[in-house]
Amino acid sequence: MPHVIVHTLAHARAALAACAETGLPTTLSSPPDAARSLGVGYCLSLAEMAGAADFVVDCGDAPGLALAALRGGARRVRVVAAPAVMVKLADIADQLGARIETQPPADILDLAAAYDPLTATCEFLRQCSKKMFKFSHNT
Repeated sequence: MPHVIVHTLAHARAALAACAETGLPTTLSSPPDAARSLGVGYCLSLAEMAGAADFVVDCGDAPGLALAALRGGARRVRVVAAPAVMVKLADIADQLGARIETQPPADILDLAAAYDPLTATCEFLRQCSKKMFKFSHNT
């Protein structure tokens, strides 16, 4: 599923409006390493205020922040850490009904420089949909 990196509440609302307008799903994601730069609380509040059901909190290489995000209620966390630490984080996430990711997906749009986040997200989702449709019909 395509991901849209949102930096503000306006970005998140535009991305969700684009999903409604196009009928195409997406996952919202905080910017890379946002748990460190913006704070776990900001990321979780952004997802909650936007009403985003599917939101990834990016914790960079900080497993402690990933744990804080999980304990704060995040359902999806992106983090990179040593394999032993990842096993422990994955176990904790599993107990909380959450998921750990290690890499961003191939299809990702960053709204940081988008003049019109709604239009940018609509176009991105349509392009992803065309790509997925083409792939599914070629296999």
